Amino acid sequence: MLSYHLLLQEETNKNWNRKEIKKLFDDLIGLLEMRKLGRLHIEKGDEELPGLTASQIICTSHICFHHFSNEKEIWLDILSCKFFDKKEVKKFIRSYL
Repeated sequence: MLSYHLLLQEETNKNWNRKEIKKLFDDLIGLLEMRKLGRLHIEKGDEELPGLTASQIICTSHICFHHFSNEKEIWLDILSCKFFDKKEVKKFIRSYL
C-alpha cells in the first residue's frame, strides 16, 4: 500500500488558539475528503516551546499540527494511505496564515 506524506513548515504572525485550530482541522479534513477517528487532541506547549500542538487520527492515518509561538511558525504533518494533492494543501494552509 502506498502512503502520501507532507511535512510543511510555515512562518505565521497569527496567535493560534484552540478554536482556530479546530476550524483548520475541520476545513482541512473536509478538503481532503477524509474521515476522523475519535476526537481532535490539542495540548498546550511547555515553557521551552510555548504554543499549541494538535493531532487527529484519520481513517487513513494522521494529521498533526504544531504552533511554536516564540518562533512564529507552524508545522503541519499529514500522513495518509489516501492520495491528496500537496499543492492544494499548501495553498489552503497559506490562506489561514
